Amino acid sequence: MKVLVAVLVLLGAAGAQVASVGVQPNNGNTVVMVEHPRHADAQELSTGTSLLCNNAYTVASGEEPLSDYTSPLPIEKSLGEVARECRHSRPVRERPPACIYMKDGECQKWLVR
Repeated sequence: MKVLVAVLVLLGAAGAQVASVGVQPNNGNTVVMVEHPRHADAQELSTGTSLLCNNAYTVASGEEPLSDYTSPLPIEKSLGEVARECRHSRPVRERPPACIYMKDGECQKWLVR
């Protein structure tokens, strides 16, 4: 009985798949471009217009040098200089050699760092 229900479910699913396939178009979507009658015709260029206001008084500011906006504070050390000073001020710590290869409980080769 279970086998019969399983076969009927599979046949029903296959039938539903076949029924829905006929609705979908085979060629996909096509794009139709509408042609304009004056497409790519030679035309006169339009007249130039001013980008500025028609006022007689105009104020504009362009690029100004960065030195106009810097503070009078002294320039601090760069991060690299601070890192070098910290590295040289630390005491050098000797690291013990590490064992690379052990045989019979004894180290045969040492790595000196």
